[in-house]
Order: sequence, then C-alpha cells, then structure tokens
Amino acid sequence: MFTKFGDSFRRLFIAILITELAGACFLKWPLLYNFDRFAFWDWGAYLNAHYLTQQGKLPVTDFGWQYGLLPLLLQELWFHLLAAGPASFLILSFPCALVSALAIGRFANLESKVPGHALVLASLPFVVGFGDLPHYLEPALLSVALLLQAQGKREQSLAFATAACFTKPSMPYLYGLLLLIFIVVDLKRQGRLEVRSLVSALAPAACTGLVLAILIGTRFGWIPLVSNLLPLTGAGTIEYYTTDGVSLQSCSTFQACDWATTLVPQ
Repeated sequence: MFTKFGDSFRRLFIAILITELAGACFLKWPLLYNFDRFAFWDWGAYLNAHYLTQQGKLPVTDFGWQYGLLPLLLQELWFHLLAAGPASFLILSFPCALVSALAIGRFANLESKVPGHALVLASLPFVVGFGDLPHYLEPALLSVALLLQAQGKREQSLAFATAACFTKPSMPYLYGLLLLIFIVVDLKRQGRLEVRSLVSALAPAACTGLVLAILIGTRFGWIPLVSNLLPLTGAGTIEYYTTDGVSLQSCSTFQACDWATTLVPQ
C-alpha cells in the first residue's frame, strides 16, 4: 500500500511540475517575445548566425561563435522545419526546459522526501528557463547526466556529459573528468581495472562523441569543430560596442546597423 501511494505521489509530482512549467512559459512569453531582445541584444546574434551560415559562412573561422556547434546544428535543422524567426527560435528551447524539469523531478523522486519536492516546485521557475539553445541545451543534458549518475549509470551519464561538451565547452569538461575518475575508481574497487572493462565503460561516451563530431564536422568543417572544442577559443572573442553599450555582435543583421562599418576597424 505504501509503495502504491509512493508511486501515485511521484506521478502526481511530475504532473504538477509539467503544469508549473507550462504556466511559467505562458506568463513569461510576453517578456520573451520582445523586439529589443532580438534587435539589439544577444538573441539576435543567433538569428544572425543562421543568416551567415545560409550565405555559406562557417562559424569560428568566418564569424565569431563562442558556444559549441551542436546548438547551431540543431538550430539549422529546426529552421528547415519552421522558418527562422523569434517565435521559432523560442519554441526550440521549450523541449530543453521540459527535459530539464523532468530530470530534476525524477531526481527529486529518487533522492528526496516531501520537503525536497516542495523545494523543487518552489525553485523551478528560477532554475528552468526559455531562450537561446546553448544556455538551455547544456542544462538539459547535464540534468539527465546527473539523474543517470544518481541511478548508478555512470557510463551513460558520461555519454550525456560528452554531448554537453559540444554545447558549451566549459563545465561539461570538468563534470566529465569527475565521472571518468569515478568510473576508474569503481573498476579498481571491483578488481576489473583492465583494458577490456575500461573500453566497455567508455564505449557509450566514445560513440556519442564520434557521431556528433562526424555530424558537426561534415556540416561546419573540421577546423571549426576542433577550434570550437578548445575551451580557450572564446577567450579570444572580441566584441565591438556602440556608444550606448549595444554589441554589434548581437545585431540580428549588420544591414540593420547602418553605423556598423564606421565602428569596426578596417
């Protein structure tokens, strides 16, 4: 009877979590679907990146791109289904928010009691958001990785951490290193630290990285891929600003900025 009640409570909690996420999306939509965000701030840069790739330009080598190339690849595929624009751009982040919310909810069901569930419900609007793909795809992948780690599936968790490295080459590197250390320590503790066992444990992550590298490298080129995977690439990115603090890199199109050519050094 307790098990039945526990299962019903967990399902009810997930349902409430999804409802809360849908409500947060509904309430935030007027703030998200905002002209200034796309015309003058960061979100316009993603539409600008799409415009440049459609002109045959490559990220990293032809124009600045400080995030991983996986979000750009998914964005390009998505814009083939729905025309590029603010609405389709925002819709693309909704599945990421849903995955993050479900992973957090299942993690709470696995590790928490009623106070933990209440804390998740109260903090969800501040933890899960909507917007550009790089900033919300990475948390989705890492949330699933953490859930798998909590379930004792560290090999699969490392695969999701590897995918996150193609999203934002920063935090996933550290998390992936920690998972790798845990895997090696577990194998050593079990007396199975040998080449065959290590290869078997790392196979999911290796296959994930190989498949993503082939897809991204085929679309955007191997030099941009290798350069983008280096964490220090973003440190060399230079942005030019107008006198009122607007970043030229964030303009949706340089054609809309008639002052761009006068500010960018020749």
